[in-house]
Amino acid sequence: MDDLWEPEAGMWNEPGASGKRSTIRAAYYTVSAYQEALGRLARIGLGEEAAGSGDSDIAAEIPLRSAELAAGYRVLLTTPDIDGPVVCELSERLFDLAKVVHDGPGEGMSTEQIAQALFVAPSSVPKYVQRLNQAVSAALGGAPARLLLPGTANGVSGYAWARSKATG
Repeated sequence: MDDLWEPEAGMWNEPGASGKRSTIRAAYYTVSAYQEALGRLARIGLGEEAAGSGDSDIAAEIPLRSAELAAGYRVLLTTPDIDGPVVCELSERLFDLAKVVHDGPGEGMSTEQIAQALFVAPSSVPKYVQRLNQAVSAALGGAPARLLLPGTANGVSGYAWARSKATG
């Protein structure tokens, strides 16, 4: 997929005999394939933890001491290294995802359960989780951190809240 990206056009190229041409069709099918791959990784228990290149990436991750939902689509984050809470501003959709998992069972929720609660396709859940975790990292100055952790729930792949479930 990396070889198909055309930076000048800002789109994906079509592979094959027709030569490499940037088209909407190529962009659509490339993104569809990517989303399907994310969904399959989540179903087999590989999620964001597989995205890193090794143990050094995991060690560099900032642990969250607590994460509390707050009014106005915000999550208040505290870490061992930062005094006071850090405010993470979320879109309504990402806040809905955070609230669904926060209010769910302590062991987490399956990808299917999250998808049903958000009225989205199960293959879209890993994308939303990734965006949520990217927003958390951005709020912490770009340092790697995750609010939702991949794992198993009810014997299938899913996600769990990273830290305490206090509500603000």
